[in-house]
Amino acid sequence: MSPKTIKILANTAWVICLLVAVVLGFKNLREPDIWWQLRTGEWIIQHHAVPFKDIFSFTYEGTPWINVKWGFEVLLQCMAYIGGPEFTPVLQCIADILILVFVLKIYNSFRRNILGNATKLPSPTILFSSFLLMAICAFRFIGRPEMASHVLAVVFLFFILSDHNKSSRKILWLIPLQILWANLHEAYGIGTVMVVAAMVAAWIEYFIHGLDIMTKRKVENKPSKNKKKEPEPEPVVAPRPIMPKWLSITAIGVILAPAVHPYGFTMITHPLEIFSQVESNKFTYRLFDKCVQFNESHILHIIDIYIVSYGQL
Repeated sequence: MSPKTIKILANTAWVICLLVAVVLGFKNLREPDIWWQLRTGEWIIQHHAVPFKDIFSFTYEGTPWINVKWGFEVLLQCMAYIGGPEFTPVLQCIADILILVFVLKIYNSFRRNILGNATKLPSPTILFSSFLLMAICAFRFIGRPEMASHVLAVVFLFFILSDHNKSSRKILWLIPLQILWANLHEAYGIGTVMVVAAMVAAWIEYFIHGLDIMTKRKVENKPSKNKKKEPEPEPVVAPRPIMPKWLSITAIGVILAPAVHPYGFTMITHPLEIFSQVESNKFTYRLFDKCVQFNESHILHIIDIYIVSYGQL
């Protein structure tokens, strides 16, 4: 096939993949939480304030309430103002598209920096991976506030990998994104863990790389036992390791960013409370039940398809 035909087919397949993501975003409103989320968002818009106590419950009225996802509830209510509650799934469609777009960006960065392939056309590998991603995660793409965490986790991964390939000040964008995340969904602690882990890995790489250079220089400067005078080779200047300065600043900023929140500095340690609830969360076991339904034959089929499509990288 000609390059033009390949380009048309690849772009057509990618558009179909995005359309599938849109279709999976439109679902019936089966989530009971959406109604109190819409009501909370409406209350916040009307009063220009975030409630610090329960204002809707009869038995728990006046109980202290940390509503982490107040920002998403306002966004949800704004969508309802446009087209009613039935219009709120549009948010999930937008989230699905953003996830696929940044997955493609990550994949293209991998091809460019690791494999030396600069083409931006979606390959069979990324197309298959995107369809697989949508199929596996469709049961959680249901318009819940966690869609914000799905999108921002992929965006964080893109910025971290881009900084690893070429360090720059762009990584600082993760600080305002973390502020946004902390006001949209309680899983913002994932962003903190991702950035801190990347920073620790970058410093380890920096020191190990520095030790390697020192060792090479010692070997090169070691005097030769051969008495014959040999011509001195041209000095090889080893590349100096790049200190992860901007990533370290970003990590500190991401840790402190949740304090930019109506509930203040308590949000910095709030993820610890969320993670402590994982064992008692019934959804954890429901999610595990979903995962174990994949048996060995499914895994082998996935591996076979990846092996076949790997040549198309």
